[in-house]
Amino acid sequence: MKKNKLMTVSLLFVSIFISSELYSYSPEKILDQEKYSNLIEKGKLERTFYNKKNVSLILYPATQLAYKAVKSWPAEKDEPIYVAEELFMLNKKDLGTGDVSKVTINEASKIIRSVSKMEGMEYYSHSDKKTEVLYKDCYCIKGPNDRTRVPDDLYGSADGKIMYCFQNDNSFGKINYRLEYHQTDNEVSATFINTTPIYMGFVKAIDSDNLRINVVITDCEDKMLVYMLVQADLPALAIFENTMNESFGSRLDAIYKWFVQQF
Repeated sequence: MKKNKLMTVSLLFVSIFISSELYSYSPEKILDQEKYSNLIEKGKLERTFYNKKNVSLILYPATQLAYKAVKSWPAEKDEPIYVAEELFMLNKKDLGTGDVSKVTINEASKIIRSVSKMEGMEYYSHSDKKTEVLYKDCYCIKGPNDRTRVPDDLYGSADGKIMYCFQNDNSFGKINYRLEYHQTDNEVSATFINTTPIYMGFVKAIDSDNLRINVVITDCEDKMLVYMLVQADLPALAIFENTMNESFGSRLDAIYKWFVQQF
C-alpha cells in the first residue's frame, strides 16, 4: 500500500513537472506586456545601434537559448560597433499548409541546418533599389578554411552540433562561417561566426571572428517567436554606418522570410 502511495505521489510530481515545462513558454510568460502587445499589433520589433557604448539588449524573450545568444559576444573583445536585434512573432496556422502539428521545434531545427537551401534566396538591395539574389552560392564545407562541399547535417537534434558553411554574398563576396547550434524541447538556436574577413568593396571591414549572427526560434503554444541578433566589431567610420544598417537589416528580414517559407 505504501509503495502504491509513493508511486502515485511520484507520478503526480512528474506530471506537474512536465506540465510546467510544456507551458513554460507561453508568450505572456517570456515577454513583458508591452513587447507582447506590440508584437500582436506589428508582428515585428527592431532596434539598431552604431558606435554606441553599453548597448542594452531588451527584445529577447526570457528563455534559456535567447539568454545564451545575448551573452555570446566574447567578454575579452571590445564592445561591438554595430548591434541590431529583431523579434518576430508568427502564428503556426500561417505556416506551411496550416497544419500546426507539423510546426515543431524539430522541424525548425532541420530548417536552420538546411544551409544549402539558402542558396538563391532573395533580399531587397537598398543600393540597387530592387530585389536580388542574396547568396549566389551557399553550402556546408569541411572546415573553417576548407571550402570542400559537404552535405547538410540534418540528423537528430541540433544540440551541440558545429558546422561550417560558405556563402557567396551579393554585397560582401565570399565568406566562411562557423555555425554553432543548440536545441532544447522548446527552442533551437544557431550562431554564425565569420572565420574569414568581410569586405565592403575593396576595404576589409570586419576581421575574422568579429561578426556574430544569432537566430533563436522558440515554440510558444500556437505561435513561434524568432529572435535575431547581429553584433559586429569594425572601424567606427561613418561611411560604414548606412551600409551596416541597410545591408544587415535586409539580410535579417530575408533570413526570416526564408525560414517561414521552408515549412
